[in-house]
Amino acid sequence: MNRSVIKQTKSLSPLTYEETDATIYDEDGKVYMEKCDEEGTPYRALVDRDCQFYGQMTADKVARQVDFNAIHLYVSSQCNLTCPLCYEGIGNPREPTLAEIDALLSKYKNKIVVLMGREPTCRKDIFDIIKVVNKQNRSCLLTNGVNLARLDFVQKLKDAGLHSITFSFNGFDDEIYKTMNGRPLLDIKLKALENIKQVGIKTILSATLAKGLNENQIRKLADFCVQNQSFIYEFRIRSSSPVGRHIDVEPFCMTEMLDTVSRELGVPKADILKEQAFWKEFIGQLGILVPETVKTFARNRLCSFSFHVRPDQRGGYACLGASLDVDAIKANPLNKPLLAYQLVRAYGIRYIAQNVAFLLKLPIKIASSHSLMVVLRCWPNLYNVDMDEIRKCPSQYYKNGEFAPFCYSNMMDDKTYREAMEKDEAGK
Repeated sequence: MNRSVIKQTKSLSPLTYEETDATIYDEDGKVYMEKCDEEGTPYRALVDRDCQFYGQMTADKVARQVDFNAIHLYVSSQCNLTCPLCYEGIGNPREPTLAEIDALLSKYKNKIVVLMGREPTCRKDIFDIIKVVNKQNRSCLLTNGVNLARLDFVQKLKDAGLHSITFSFNGFDDEIYKTMNGRPLLDIKLKALENIKQVGIKTILSATLAKGLNENQIRKLADFCVQNQSFIYEFRIRSSSPVGRHIDVEPFCMTEMLDTVSRELGVPKADILKEQAFWKEFIGQLGILVPETVKTFARNRLCSFSFHVRPDQRGGYACLGASLDVDAIKANPLNKPLLAYQLVRAYGIRYIAQNVAFLLKLPIKIASSHSLMVVLRCWPNLYNVDMDEIRKCPSQYYKNGEFAPFCYSNMMDDKTYREAMEKDEAGK
């Protein structure tokens, strides 16, 4: 067994949830975390299965919490489902009033505000909340889609000014929904997506991946996104995680997710990694000229990885990174013009124009470029969370009157719920 220490860091104690010392080390090419709680009980957890990849994804260092460009806003403690898998499935957080939301968001401008909770569409004043968000920011709705199966409801969302939707959709098999969501939902969700398409609200299709359950849905989901690019602009895949209510499955690490998606889409992993390397070079060359949203996309974080694919002539997919050559850029004295050339060649004018229009909030419509952004999310958990990495999170979750990085907030919910249960048991 070959073992070497990578770094010393801070993590959380599984006993008290307080910060504690932790060691991250390489063991035969895999990365693990070791730590002890306050009583000396040792814990060992997998961080990633590829030490080299781990090094690439954690190379960016930050000394403090990065500025956030997105606010995840807890608005609803109600839900119309009782999912066996739910990171919001525990505790009893308080819903903020409309006046509280207005007062909070008056302090911010040009943020993406994600309305979430157990199911935000269960709020009767959800349309008023959207209007309040849009005074100075952009509204996004994170939803299970059940209430969106009504066309009139979706039209009201549109009329209220909803900017975008993140729609939970885990596959095309009702057995998947029975396991993950507790009931068959496929017809309801397909009807909701049809309504969104008809009304015309930009949408992220978000799938939660559980090992041995729905990996075989990735290609079908990507095909659906490409076929519906009139309203779907991103395919998001996130790993199930032992936070909140969770079915008994082992979570993915990022390398496993990347390998799985690469295999299911038939896209070489090396081409996927080329795109990430290109954007690191792009930012390094252009520096302050690069918009912050692009820097956020390119910043290496072990919990988030993004790349682009498009349909190829074989009926499969090709990664845009296949045509990017970072070594050639570095070796060329005219590296900046070469950066621009490779950018246009890989992404195309239409895709670049779409994103420029989005960044500048230009009210223009541009024909689809057929390029699909794929975003992988692999949340840390109580046993492998690295507080150095948490500081890179560009999203803050506002819940129970305070801000915290999204993953950290969910772990603290576990603590609150556990303490409440222990108190109840003691009182019996």
